[in-house]
Amino acid sequence: AISMAGGLAKQGMIPVAALYSTFLQRGYDQILQDIALLQLHVVLAIDRAGVVPDDGETHQGIFDYPIFTAVPNAKIYSPETYEELKNVLSESVSSDTLDVIRYPKGAYSEYECACEMIYDSEACLAYSKNISEAKNVIITYGRMTRIANEVIKGLDSDTALIKLVRIFPFDKEKLKSLTNGKELVYIIDEGYVNGGVGEKISAILSHQSVHVHAIEGFVEHGSLSDLYSACKFTRDDIISAMSSLK
Repeated sequence: AISMAGGLAKQGMIPVAALYSTFLQRGYDQILQDIALLQLHVVLAIDRAGVVPDDGETHQGIFDYPIFTAVPNAKIYSPETYEELKNVLSESVSSDTLDVIRYPKGAYSEYECACEMIYDSEACLAYSKNISEAKNVIITYGRMTRIANEVIKGLDSDTALIKLVRIFPFDKEKLKSLTNGKELVYIIDEGYVNGGVGEKISAILSHQSVHVHAIEGFVEHGSLSDLYSACKFTRDDIISAMSSLK
């Protein structure tokens, strides 16, 4: 499928190849040699990104991010909402690069945000309107944004939020500016810790007090709530972790 997408792109078409994250691991050589090396325009729609409920240990989509950040010129998106997904897909189809769009198993439902957000289209991220006054900041992406909002409400403290829509490459200067002077930068990363979003952000925020909350090891079979508990991604787990770091 990946090699065919490369062939279609070479003939001037714009292929959108949709695969599960876990299966795409087997296509790494094709991505690198049949798309990236030839600088072809392909959109990869990655289903089952992040922790995956009820499909088994082999289906966990936590390893694709480190793979794609090793591919030259690839852009990676992780939209939270259907509207963001539509916008990112439209933008990716109109681009001329290898674009990867990650989304989880399940559906999106509306919820009440903890704070008013400002969207920066150039940096491809959103941030709390009161971020300049906040003492602490949470950085996350995708469906973890909902958990982050619950955490901010539960902390009852001065904590702002940065939501990444494009999770690679980052606008380094924008992130440095938004987090400058914060007492704590807490990154919630629904992926494998080594080579993950959190590790890469913490590398550019080396002057800050940064804590990365990500997945270590393999993730077993279970319901979404069970997996969130096992990975300590629940509201109470994160509140407890953040409170202990202050």
